[in-house]
Amino acid sequence: MPQEPELNPETAPVEEVFLLSVQTDDHEKKRALRRAIAARDTESCYGLFSLAWLMAENRTGDSARVISLYSEALKLNPDFWLARFERANTRFDNNLLDEALSDYEDIIKEGIEEPNLHYNAALIRAKQERFDDAKKYYDSAIALDPGHGPAYFGRAAVFIHDRKYKEASADLAKAVECDPDNPVYHTTHGLTFINLSKMEEAEKELGKAIKLSPKDPKLYNFRANLYVIMGEYTMALADAAAILLLDPADFHACEMLGGLLLAHRRPGEALWALQRALELDPANERVKAIMKDKKLEGASPVKPDLKELSALGSDEPKN
Repeated sequence: MPQEPELNPETAPVEEVFLLSVQTDDHEKKRALRRAIAARDTESCYGLFSLAWLMAENRTGDSARVISLYSEALKLNPDFWLARFERANTRFDNNLLDEALSDYEDIIKEGIEEPNLHYNAALIRAKQERFDDAKKYYDSAIALDPGHGPAYFGRAAVFIHDRKYKEASADLAKAVECDPDNPVYHTTHGLTFINLSKMEEAEKELGKAIKLSPKDPKLYNFRANLYVIMGEYTMALADAAAILLLDPADFHACEMLGGLLLAHRRPGEALWALQRALELDPANERVKAIMKDKKLEGASPVKPDLKELSALGSDEPKN
């Protein structure tokens, strides 16, 4: 069968061009179609919407102007829910939370089954510390889209706030299933496993996070503290060294490294790390107390080979 001729955005009815811009998943095509609409028509609801959307997309013009254009589009067409949705998003991005929530809830009342409506409303309720309401919106977002990883993650955060770690772990597992390459999901799941006293599972999740984001020192810090809890002091030593390779000014890593080197009977290197910690925080009484340890008597500071120490662990940082 012969193919239908492709719609010409310069001559086709504006409403048809706009509908195509909504239907396409090609972002560049969406931009091109909306540019064509804005160039042709700035008086219809579709023209006003396209102009506002492009201003927000290109970060040209202030947010108040963008909101105003979406509002003008809504005056022309009160049923134009997509304009209300984008206005709500702009309000949300500018911390106008009450106004954004009002828009989201108005659309939800219209029966629009868009999971991100419920998800965004949940984010606002969570920011407002209305956690029961937030959970209800996360529930409905997941009901509409069982593959919505951020909604599982958001609901897990509510469970963590309520100290319901088992329920949080179940949601974090779903979030990871939806997006296995998200280091934040793995990290949060690892920390949740610690609260459940499931240390081996915590180690696995933090290890996955590190593999996905090997230059993030805070991930090594989380795992180093876990290793201390587990009594795996050599592994903790490796992660403390890895942190300092990535961030030489990390006070807590210097303190941890000093304490661990002292426990490993390497006083010169321990003294160097503790002195470095005091350079970063001269008034720290905890470090001063450690430096009075008898094992440091007569020691001279020796800078440790951080790369060699980090290699004692399973995940040497990538420089």
